[in-house]
Amino acid sequence: MSFAQAPLSKNYPNGREAGIDLLRILAIALVAWQHIASVCDTPPPKWLLSLDPGQIGVAIFVAIAGYLAISPGETTRWILSRLLKIYPAFWIATIVVLLANYLAGYKPVSMSLIASQLLGTGVITHGGDLVGVHFWFVTLILICYAIAIPIRLCAASLLMICPMAIAAYPYIPGGYQIAPFLIGCIIKSAQPALGPALAVTALFLWWLSGAVLLVQTGVVGLVTLLLGTSALPRDLPCGALWKYLSDRTYCFYLIHGPAYLGVASFFDKSILIVATLGTVFSAIATISLFNAENVLSLALRSLITQLRTWHIANNIPAIHVPDPPASSS
Repeated sequence: MSFAQAPLSKNYPNGREAGIDLLRILAIALVAWQHIASVCDTPPPKWLLSLDPGQIGVAIFVAIAGYLAISPGETTRWILSRLLKIYPAFWIATIVVLLANYLAGYKPVSMSLIASQLLGTGVITHGGDLVGVHFWFVTLILICYAIAIPIRLCAASLLMICPMAIAAYPYIPGGYQIAPFLIGCIIKSAQPALGPALAVTALFLWWLSGAVLLVQTGVVGLVTLLLGTSALPRDLPCGALWKYLSDRTYCFYLIHGPAYLGVASFFDKSILIVATLGTVFSAIATISLFNAENVLSLALRSLITQLRTWHIANNIPAIHVPDPPASSS
């Protein structure tokens, strides 16, 4: 439920909002800027609350994810749909990056690292040895979705989870980005008039505890959702275009880092060339990855359906297969 109860639009008939799509596109642009600057050895500026563009972009992503995580429906079906959204594209991108790493001889790789990376836990188990350092985001979002499970089951669990974030975030890669996710959960779980007030209360408590990074990214999350659900329009011309771009931001995130790094290594870190060619190559790779992800996702759904049929035939509790999501959330 959004703060401003605008009527549903013709471009977003299922309640999807153009503001959320625009913010996703903005977020991936900020993350891309950060990585372009990094591979070209050009430190990006510190913006809002001393956060760099990449940190702001990730905060926007996870705030939206937290807001959309608190949705109607069975929690088992929800988490399965999220895993089917996260893993297929991630597995494909990881295999491609590992293969490129093998051909280039960039980093030594062990079987335990490969297994951990495919599980999405590589940054926890192998730290700096991770091949494709930007994959740390997948670990973060998996942790966030795990946090969302008890919140979906009982919104009052936020009263325990928010204080626990203070103690836990230093031990989680990018753990300070849990704050905007929790802000999204708070806003969606509460009544429209109460959500922002409760979010500000959480930020105040984090500030009192000295968890400055939680406050900084949490503020970004709050501003993001105030804009995305109230200030920005729910409908825009060319709605199909914004949905198309928004739905592919996750795939772009997975593939753009190696593309920028490769262009930078060939063109002596020229920031203009890296930004131009790297973005073009990333866009082409994103389309391919998105299509491959759909094929793999459909295959996995078919497999789960077959398992469900077998379970039913053998009087075993069935596995629920979620419908393919209408949007990337």
